[in-house]
Amino acid sequence: MSQSPMIAYHAKNEIRGWNEVCRYPADWEGWHPFDRNMIAELLQKGHDTITIGWNMYQLIRDKATK
Repeated sequence: MSQSPMIAYHAKNEIRGWNEVCRYPADWEGWHPFDRNMIAELLQKGHDTITIGWNMYQLIRDKATK
């Protein structure tokens, strides 16, 4: 059985810049609908990150698959 990829959510702050807020599997039930849409786009396009405004979603790749 394949494990869902991990997604790290980052938020930008005027003073500190980008900071990781949380990290959960892509299929985590706690993601909001907006988050799920961004994660789906990230996974479909195969990018490492997707950024919209001050929100960034990052696909956490296993070191062996880089």
